[in-house]
Amino acid sequence: MASLQQSRLRLTLDHPWLASLVLRLALKPLDEPPQDVLDMGLPWTAATDGDTLFYNPAWVATLSQLECDGLYAHEAGHCGLLHHERRDGRDPLRWNIACDVSLNEW
Repeated sequence: MASLQQSRLRLTLDHPWLASLVLRLALKPLDEPPQDVLDMGLPWTAATDGDTLFYNPAWVATLSQLECDGLYAHEAGHCGLLHHERRDGRDPLRWNIACDVSLNEW
């Protein structure tokens, strides 16, 4: 069974340049999405506020280990690029999409 805890270890060992981002994120399972995710009308998968990686445990359970690794790296990338601090007054949904596009290209 895939797990985000395994992803933390794998990313730290295999990609040391991500280690400082990965190791600082606390993991918090949430059955219900955070309010900002609800407000954007997005499906509940995962999110970060820069300090915590919030995730839907039912959704994560459907992922392979490589997909979990990708999820963790993606959310850590949001933190590394300070997306949570740079949104300012921008539209939250458009900002989220733009940040995801930039990370997925990376």
